[in-house]
Amino acid sequence: MQQNWSIRSRAHECALTGRPFEDGESFHTAIYFDPQENGYVRRDISTDAWSQELETRKPTASWKTVYQKAVAEAKPEIPPK
Repeated sequence: MQQNWSIRSRAHECALTGRPFEDGESFHTAIYFDPQENGYVRRDISTDAWSQELETRKPTASWKTVYQKAVAEAKPEIPPK
């Protein structure tokens, strides 16, 4: 049986508190099955709110990672013709 997974990439704020993650901050990522979406969803949760998250939801999978702020790459300068 083949399953298509459409899980979004990492968030920039806690899904529970809405507080933005700081560069270098540890946070938890959890994957849940959502019957309304008929598929799996990702939630990124701050370390402070993780125990509260586990009281209301039981993840299918979870891991801890470190937030790294996205750095915009400089566009190369193109010389005029």
